[in-house]
Amino acid sequence: MKNFTSPVDIRPVQRALLLALDKWIADDTHPPASSYGKINDGTLVPMSDIVANFPSPIPDFSFTPNYNAIQQTDYVLTGDPLEPYKLGKNYKVLFSAIDKSGNELPGIQLPRVANPIGTYAGWNPRAAGHGENDLSEATGSWAPLAVTREERLETGDSRLSLNERYGSQKGWVSRVENSADELISKGYLLPRDRDTIVSQTMHQK
Repeated sequence: MKNFTSPVDIRPVQRALLLALDKWIADDTHPPASSYGKINDGTLVPMSDIVANFPSPIPDFSFTPNYNAIQQTDYVLTGDPLEPYKLGKNYKVLFSAIDKSGNELPGIQLPRVANPIGTYAGWNPRAAGHGENDLSEATGSWAPLAVTREERLETGDSRLSLNERYGSQKGWVSRVENSADELISKGYLLPRDRDTIVSQTMHQK
């Protein structure tokens, strides 16, 4: 991979939603509301918007506008072993809008993403010699933020530093706690996972 692998752990949300699914089936308890991008509120956009708004530069980070296109397909066999199906035009593919740090806006934002210490992406381009710039399956990217304003100016990083965002680690931890509590109130996070997330934040270097 060209970029660091994303450290975001989605399992806390999976655990909460699996329990919600069980309650929905067993007790008819309505599950948490869906959370996904929409065209009408501007959180679902074409790739051209991502290219235009992705923060640049980010030191030692590779951005690619590549994505997997989906074509209209007629599955009646053509008799041609090299092109067995009739392929039509590409479907329109849209993407989650991003903020000034390059992080996705819609969806369920774990506290680490809602209060980032880096840019987290759901894609990672392959390195040279391994299908360079093709997307890796299920491997995200991560680009850590500079700690201070001086550091980011020295490296040319376009994103605000940690100190500029949070002031101190205590300020970051407080915001993570608030985000975790909000996810719990919406049914996206279990209290026991909140404790783990906050503890990891407090020991983050």
